[in-house]
Amino acid sequence: MNDPTRLPESVESYLRTALVERGHPLLLSFDADWRLRDARGDAAYHGIDLADAQHGLRQIEDLFIGLPLDDDHAIPFVELASGRSAHVHLIPDGDGFHVLLLDAEDERSQ
Repeated sequence: MNDPTRLPESVESYLRTALVERGHPLLLSFDADWRLRDARGDAAYHGIDLADAQHGLRQIEDLFIGLPLDDDHAIPFVELASGRSAHVHLIPDGDGFHVLLLDAEDERSQ
């Protein structure tokens, strides 16, 4: 019997592809002291220079001043230094956390 809460695989596959392609995700992984451990995705798309990570990521860190880093956070429509707009999510993970940027240009334009 089909699970009524589950979408057909073809639809799930389409959504994964469409959302990832449109979202231009950038995943930045940090230790508890905001030292960048890993970056995955297209940093240049978001105007972030990973060669100068401490300077380029200061704006991201500043978004979370005063917020606990062991809770999920979502901050919509952040204008990055590059002028691009992104939804910024903080996701705790063990002794560190991830910051996920998703492109919000199309939504901002609308």
